[in-house]
Amino acid sequence: MQNGSIIKLLGITSIATLFSTAMLSSAAVVSLDLTSNGQAGVDLRDTGSHIFDSITLTGSAISADTGTIIHTLTGGMGVDDDAEGNDNNEIEATFGESLTFTLNFGDNVSSLILTEIDFSSVGGASGGDAALVSINGGANFLLETGATDFSGVSDIWTPTGGISILNTYTITFTSQADISLQGISFDVTATVAPEPSSLALLVFGVLGLVGRNKKKLTLMKA
Repeated sequence: MQNGSIIKLLGITSIATLFSTAMLSSAAVVSLDLTSNGQAGVDLRDTGSHIFDSITLTGSAISADTGTIIHTLTGGMGVDDDAEGNDNNEIEATFGESLTFTLNFGDNVSSLILTEIDFSSVGGASGGDAALVSINGGANFLLETGATDFSGVSDIWTPTGGISILNTYTITFTSQADISLQGISFDVTATVAPEPSSLALLVFGVLGLVGRNKKKLTLMKA
């Protein structure tokens, strides 16, 4: 009998297939509360980062003044600095403020899709009070009442089909006047290792398969 036939008979092909399918694909919608009521908001304010589903979201704030930090209250997240008159939970054009999120993740995350951003204080159409969003340094999406995929009633942007976010991509928020961030949502698809008990069952199944095929091989040689 040829070596290739022996390997196939011993179930090596089946074993490889079983172990490759043991890693499960998990899809989930993750909504992060960026206000002081949410863990994401508190983490970004206190430590500058928040981890969800093996993804690290890091925040950074910029302004034209000193003492610039990310700040969040019950009404939303913004930029705080030492400028007189600064509203510490808004992103204000007057003070040159911007807020950037950077997303980092490993190979276990196969897909990260931005599906929704919840704002507050966004103005009406052509009112000079729009939210501006740039994905990884690209052109700004201008979000205001009447803009595509943006609700001027709820101040929520739901880009059609979502926006694919790759590892190390950035999401930068600025404004024409002043806005706050209340939440952001992603569709996450990740590879998940099976539970130890499930893996043990798989191993026992594989050993049984090998044992059965060895018996077949012995009978064929007899």
